Amino acid sequence: MLWKNLVLVVLVWSAWPREVCASFSVRPERADYVVSLGQAFSIPVLIDPIPAAGLFSYGITLWIQGTNAVGTNSIAVSVPSVLDYNGVRGPGALGEVGVGHASVKGTVDFVADPVVFYNGSLLAVFTLTDLAAGAYTLSVDRYATLGATEELFVDGTGAVLDPLLAFPASTLVVQRSWQVLGPPILNLQNGLYQQLCRLRNTDSVARNAFRILLHDLPPGVEVWNAHGETNGAPFFQYNYPLAPEATADLTVEYFVPRRDASLVAQLNNVRFEVQAADPAIDEPPTPTLTIELGHVVLNDGTWMIEFDSAPGRTYFVQYSTDLAVWKTAFPPVTGTGYRVQWIDNGPPKTESLPSASMQRYYRVIAP
Repeated sequence: MLWKNLVLVVLVWSAWPREVCASFSVRPERADYVVSLGQAFSIPVLIDPIPAAGLFSYGITLWIQGTNAVGTNSIAVSVPSVLDYNGVRGPGALGEVGVGHASVKGTVDFVADPVVFYNGSLLAVFTLTDLAAGAYTLSVDRYATLGATEELFVDGTGAVLDPLLAFPASTLVVQRSWQVLGPPILNLQNGLYQQLCRLRNTDSVARNAFRILLHDLPPGVEVWNAHGETNGAPFFQYNYPLAPEATADLTVEYFVPRRDASLVAQLNNVRFEVQAADPAIDEPPTPTLTIELGHVVLNDGTWMIEFDSAPGRTYFVQYSTDLAVWKTAFPPVTGTGYRVQWIDNGPPKTESLPSASMQRYYRVIAP
């Protein structure tokens, strides 16, 4: 009896009116993407505008076309839960992943009473990882498994939208000047998420410094070790010479206001812009106070110092290998009124990891 009911539903769908007077674009969220080598990032595919009667079914393929093949282990697909049905087979949209592409198609739960049509713009999110450096074209197409005439995009009135779909392409550039070496990891000592990245001088000449700007930060997230901000984008600098093809490893620190897994996941979509620059670190003012401090070597080989602070006061951490020549770590530290912990994890705060020196001394000064 249940099967008869399901068949009857399908017959009713095919008899409903099919007049549509709008055009629709099915496309990646952005027209162009610039990401770093090794970075996992997401490509949301949208329908625009949202069908007025909602969406009953859909089917799309995202093609990642370029000179470097994209393996099947480099693509994952997720869809909104409302669209995550495979017709009469129930939950779980139909999908496949191949070399250089991934596909998914599904419906709403039309066995439900009442049927709830999908009224969002997001059709699917394609997560890409481990892409080789280079340029790619991102193109979207229909995902038909029952032949070229299969009706895939159907709205809540039963109207077929397929003839009215356009599929604008996007570009993707994976830059080799900045390589993400791993995901952000929570440092339980200081509560910051830390991400190790690698800067490479891809120019044919040596550079004296580089500025790295960060774009598309999740709401409320701060770059804790940023040196400054330009045009609304936080940045830090690597203020040391790099020969052509030479590299330097840097640790990015993020302050995430709440331990929200979805917010942390968005850190994978932060874009890094690398610019050749002139060294630009302001020397601290003449100190009026030198602070006593303690230090400890942490399990990962980084060094932590701690000191008492006054609320709102600015403190500069300095380091030396001989107690004669002192260098200043940036950015400075703002006092909280409590004991402050500061971790030396190398660039961009200091010129190298503490383990790169036979010995390293620290002092804290305040103007």
